[in-house]
Amino acid sequence: IEKTQEMSKFEELKGDPYWTLESDQKLVMALESLTSSFVGSLKQMADNLENIQKGTQEASIRLKNTLNKFNNLSTSKFVENSVKQDDILSKREDETQAQTESAQVGLTKPLEPQEVLASYSKSIDVALGELGLKEIQAESSSDQSEIDKFEIS
Repeated sequence: IEKTQEMSKFEELKGDPYWTLESDQKLVMALESLTSSFVGSLKQMADNLENIQKGTQEASIRLKNTLNKFNNLSTSKFVENSVKQDDILSKREDETQAQTESAQVGLTKPLEPQEVLASYSKSIDVALGELGLKEIQAESSSDQSEIDKFEIS
């Protein structure tokens, strides 16, 4: 609407066949009006550009903050996973060491012959019970009393 008003002022000047002082005054007023309109539009554009720049800076800051949060999350997850892996590895090492120590204890301590015989007897009883061979298990029990008569040295 402002452009048509500005242009209409110039159209009025165009219609006069003779140039007069009054025409000069109208031209000056039209030019001043056009200048103020340009200045107003330029100020509005400058304000819009400033708002766009602020919005762009805010978006850039938010993006950088988000990237920093992702980097922090990634770093903390990496540390957590490293700690878990270290815990798992140390636990496995402890278990392996404990097994090795218990195996070494078993190897260094010789079993007594009576312990060996009792262990074999128990294993046979369990195996026969699992197989359902009760008669053989009963015979084994009676033979056990005969075995107990002998001393193993």
